[in-house]
Amino acid sequence: MLSPWPATSSTQLQLPIKQHASKIKEETIKKATRLAKIKEPEAFDSKAEKWKDTITFDEYIVQLVRWLKWQGLDVEKEEALERASFQFTGMAARWLKDYSEKTKSTKRNIHGFIVFLRKKIIPSTAREELWKRYEGCHQAQFG
Repeated sequence: MLSPWPATSSTQLQLPIKQHASKIKEETIKKATRLAKIKEPEAFDSKAEKWKDTITFDEYIVQLVRWLKWQGLDVEKEEALERASFQFTGMAARWLKDYSEKTKSTKRNIHGFIVFLRKKIIPSTAREELWKRYEGCHQAQFG
């Protein structure tokens, strides 16, 4: 049987391959996270019509929460809400102020504000609109 590889001597140099099966240190992950350049989410102005779309709103919020986590913030604490506050402008910033005034400091977090903001931005008929939009669709239409 002929080999597709060229003939070599039997004293061919073999380099050992080292595999690291150990766990990456927590400090290394934190340092890499701080050094990573992650683009900030766009500003949430609440004036644009796109924010009234439930899918766009939810996708933005997921992106914002992921971004906060990458910043090393605990999204259950008020600190993450304070950092996220720089992303809200216009009426959204005003609603954040209202939320902060109405909620005890121990209960304030980004999730609570998202629910508060969603009630202000998304119309109450949004569920019915989504249902009508996708009711007659087939899987083949959207992939």
